[in-house]
Amino acid sequence: MTKKLYWYNDSVKQELVSWPEPVRKAAGHQLRDVQNGEFPDGAKRLRNAGPGAIQLTCRGYRVGLTIEIEPDVWVVHAFKKDAREGRETRKRHIRLIEQRVNELVARNLRRH
Repeated sequence: MTKKLYWYNDSVKQELVSWPEPVRKAAGHQLRDVQNGEFPDGAKRLRNAGPGAIQLTCRGYRVGLTIEIEPDVWVVHAFKKDAREGRETRKRHIRLIEQRVNELVARNLRRH
């Protein structure tokens, strides 16, 4: 069963839509893999960013999302990685992903 994809807000979606076409397509394929219950190549778990938080990597661009708010997939952050950052994702991006994931988890718990 394919999971439904949601965006944390319109600015997250607009950020991803603004990326170059090859990057958008690669991100789209990875998001589709996640929707189909697969763990895409190049994805990594963000252990400190909340339950089910993962990061997709697409040619210098990053998508932070969560898959633990069943049965849905939420895209909570999208950003272009700064080359000066080296291999590590900046802590401010991780904190933002963590904050949004925790907010969604709390909102989901209140629904049940």
